[in-house]
Amino acid sequence: MNILIIGGYGFIGYRIAKFLKSKRNTVILSSSKKKIINDKNFSIIRIRYKDYEEIKKLNKNIDAIIYCAGIGANQSEENYELAKRINAAMAEDLAKLSIKLNIKKFIYFSTIHVYSSMLSKDYKENADLLNKHPYAKTNQLAEKNLKKISLNSLNTLFLILRLSNAFGYPVTLKSNSWKLLINEMVKKLIKNKCFNLRSSGHQKRDFIPVSELCNVVYFFLNKKNKKNKNYDIFNISTGRSLSIRKVSSVIKKLLESKSKTKFNISFKNFKENENIYDYTINNNKLIKSGYKFKYTFKQELEKLYFFCKKNFK
Repeated sequence: MNILIIGGYGFIGYRIAKFLKSKRNTVILSSSKKKIINDKNFSIIRIRYKDYEEIKKLNKNIDAIIYCAGIGANQSEENYELAKRINAAMAEDLAKLSIKLNIKKFIYFSTIHVYSSMLSKDYKENADLLNKHPYAKTNQLAEKNLKKISLNSLNTLFLILRLSNAFGYPVTLKSNSWKLLINEMVKKLIKNKCFNLRSSGHQKRDFIPVSELCNVVYFFLNKKNKKNKNYDIFNISTGRSLSIRKVSSVIKKLLESKSKTKFNISFKNFKENENIYDYTINNNKLIKSGYKFKYTFKQELEKLYFFCKKNFK
């Protein structure tokens, strides 16, 4: 299978690329930057907003496009217009191009945060999208546009994957993954033997290993399209939320058992007016589609630990 990954040098895009390559697929990476990482395992093209000529020039028929080029919450808040261009408008352009080039599948990474700024209940894919944060709004816009575009599609299936909190080791040290809570925590524990959390730790998150995400993508790439189905949405989550304190305890125990060293994790004091909600990002639809979970939290955590130990100690 020939697969083009938009934003292929990002944390998630590069991990997916490596995984799909290991499954003997031909993987093409795109980047908007002039200086591109030299990786002989992949064909590499440069594309920018409204400049997609390199895709048209490819001498391979592309079977699937995976869109991983979106920018995150902080940058979306700082520059909403840029977020609209990258998270929504560029995805829309490439979706239309996918139909013209008869590409079989277009996979777009959205986020569970489209549901609400304060996740607090059981969320299925048909739940209302109520979050007004710029990051959520641009992902909502992308989903809306892709659904509209899919109405004109005869052969291209558009898949929206609403991703929960992914974590795991990056491919390179230059990865944009070190602001993710678990990645940051493990890195700083290895370097400093301590980590100061900026909250009480009672907040809950649904943490999914990036290895699992890679396997989900591989599953959907190889899953046969249903007749007359040109658009679908899936929550990509573990289906359970854990408190940051619980996750921190698991991390601390694993690192101490591996390194025979004591680590300290501190939290801010709990405030009486602090709102703590339990929630579930329901993944029943994913399971009913035939997907079987393969990776555990601890398996991904061990890989992250060894990566950080090798590079940051």
